[in-house]
Amino acid sequence: MTGSPTKPEEVIEKWLKEQLEVNATMEVLNVIIRENVGRNMANGLMIFNSQSKLYDCTFHVQEYNINTVAEMTAFIYAALTAKYVNNSIIIQTTEVAIKHIVPANCLEEKTSTIYGEYIWPETFPQEHQKMGCNKPKSKRAYRLCKLDIETDTSSWADPDMKNCEQLVTISDLDNVTVTTGNAAGVVDMIQDLIDVQLDDSENELSSSELDTVVVKLREVVHISSTTPAVGANIINIVANILLSKTDLTPVAGIILNLTHRMANNMDFPDESVSITAPLMALSLINVNRNTFSGLTFGVSSVSPTLNPEIFVNQNFESEPLPDTNATISLPSELYNYFPPGERNTTRIQFQFYASNELFQDPHTNNATQSSWQLNSFIVSASINNSMVRNLTDRVVVTLSHQTAIKPGDKVQCMFWDFQKNGELIIIYYVFQLDLDDLQHVFLNQ
Repeated sequence: MTGSPTKPEEVIEKWLKEQLEVNATMEVLNVIIRENVGRNMANGLMIFNSQSKLYDCTFHVQEYNINTVAEMTAFIYAALTAKYVNNSIIIQTTEVAIKHIVPANCLEEKTSTIYGEYIWPETFPQEHQKMGCNKPKSKRAYRLCKLDIETDTSSWADPDMKNCEQLVTISDLDNVTVTTGNAAGVVDMIQDLIDVQLDDSENELSSSELDTVVVKLREVVHISSTTPAVGANIINIVANILLSKTDLTPVAGIILNLTHRMANNMDFPDESVSITAPLMALSLINVNRNTFSGLTFGVSSVSPTLNPEIFVNQNFESEPLPDTNATISLPSELYNYFPPGERNTTRIQFQFYASNELFQDPHTNNATQSSWQLNSFIVSASINNSMVRNLTDRVVVTLSHQTAIKPGDKVQCMFWDFQKNGELIIIYYVFQLDLDDLQHVFLNQ
């Protein structure tokens, strides 16, 4: 067999639709196609070409003809197991698994947006609901009741409001009272406002707009615990502002403290949760004193506009994790600071910043010290409700230089106290190190 498709995923999806979307009685939805390497060739979906490859394909099929489950299953199985030939391309499935699902409808939901309030009626999965815009009345907003391909459950997607006019501005947030019931909605509204205001990286928030946003976010994290979804929205809001031309210096300490408090109070069912956004990463781990053997957190950041990648190792690592810009490793001795006999009540929080906008220091910015520059990313670790001092074993922090240093360059390590007086406090330690030693900075706390 000769020939090879340049876009095999498109060939597979086209084949699926040709086989199943017959007479408009079925629709193929939510197609996910992944090349499968290292799996036995006896299973999966195979494309035969000059170099055979195996693909896994998952998708939903919506049937409109109301046939019996047995009839639908038989038709789908026959359609997918038939050999497909198109010029030089042959597709042959070797395994087909079919599951009948009856997902629930998306229930009626009231949303408060920057385009006004909308009540979305109960809607069938994979259907688009439409509503008249509050302004202009002649236009329509749309919202999909989406079916998740991983869980086979339905939920509302974000509404498409591009046809509607914005009715709320950032200054209007001053009139919003944050409660436990509307906190998540307030964060959604702030994110929408930020997305509109900062749709171009050259845009910025005025000082009054920035104050309003930060005050409302602080009210949200102080009034109640947050979910990972709300926490991710807050991190994205901060990241979007960092990417803009906005001067964050006046509120830097407030932002650092509210993100720290949000992370300590976040509710999540699993042992850990990680959140990333451009320029930022956050990892929260609930630890058990009896099984703790150290913890290592590393981050790789390749672009200010892309989300960093997080690496977590449940052990102490004296060397930096491979391919990371910043690593911090905590020794097992920290278990002495965990409550005895309790599980998952102690939380270790790691934060990473690929921007120094929140860490502006007058000592490096004034005229006499203008030659000083922050030459690495920023990483931090903290334990909730614990003050850690006088460790015998060392905490290892590894930071990669953003700009290569030269012999004779002076290096000064800087530490920020996030909590003291609720402000940004800077403590200096000066190290006289050889070039080969500068990558590894060892801290005794």
